[in-house]
Amino acid sequence: MTVGASQAPNVAGNGIQQYAYSLYTLPHSLITVSIVTALFPAMSRAFQEGDLAGLRRWVVTGLTAPAVLVIPAATVLIALGRPMVSALFPGLRVVPALGVDEPGNVALVLALMSIGILPFGITALKQRYCFARGDGWLNFWQVGVMTLGNLITAVVAMVATPPEYVVAVVAAGGTISNIVGAGLFLLVARRQLDGLALRGVWFLWLRLTVASGVAGLAAWAAASYIAAPTSRWLLQAIALIVGGVLFVLAFVVASRLLRIGEVTEVLTRLTSRITGRLGARSAR
Repeated sequence: MTVGASQAPNVAGNGIQQYAYSLYTLPHSLITVSIVTALFPAMSRAFQEGDLAGLRRWVVTGLTAPAVLVIPAATVLIALGRPMVSALFPGLRVVPALGVDEPGNVALVLALMSIGILPFGITALKQRYCFARGDGWLNFWQVGVMTLGNLITAVVAMVATPPEYVVAVVAAGGTISNIVGAGLFLLVARRQLDGLALRGVWFLWLRLTVASGVAGLAAWAAASYIAAPTSRWLLQAIALIVGGVLFVLAFVVASRLLRIGEVTEVLTRLTSRITGRLGARSAR
């Protein structure tokens, strides 16, 4: 919601948060949830068989496999949030004279939320891990900690935050709660599984973040050159497409320079599936 400049210009309301959430939840729903749900039967079987090493291996897989796609996806949402929002939600208004910038509000909230996509995915892995072990109490108290963090942030936002930043602060609080929840899970799981080989996990996350950051800067620069905040829908769409293509190319190059084999494996699988389908169609 936006009110007049004489009151509190550019105030973001629930609608802004909903637009941002609709984009934020896509990588989590399509990538992380799919992977960790597929891992659940294997984790359950390993626990039932008393295979601690197997359970540990599947948890590490849940920490690394989604990250190969989630970290780049989160970076895209941050780097190209502005043209993405403007292109996908053309009804949002930009009126500089009145201090109205609804796409900018959505992009800001989306960026703050996107920082927490990977930790949010780890909390989803935590849920499957707890269910695999039949440990509802661990899942309950960790969800309680995250909920408490969100409630505290909401109170602080309402009481001590300027109206135009309330939704942004709430979004940042959600991200912080996700990070805390993910950290608690890693601490508990590391103790229960006699280690998690987190050094390798951290190193993968770091290299993915560097590759995504380089690609994100290139995509943001290109998109910003093509479209200004007040540009028409067509320029915003072109900026999004050009920025997206540039991001993919730069990310692949950076990943190869950093020797991220997991990215190469994903690309190989995608390529083989595409060529396989094209071959099947041509055979018909």
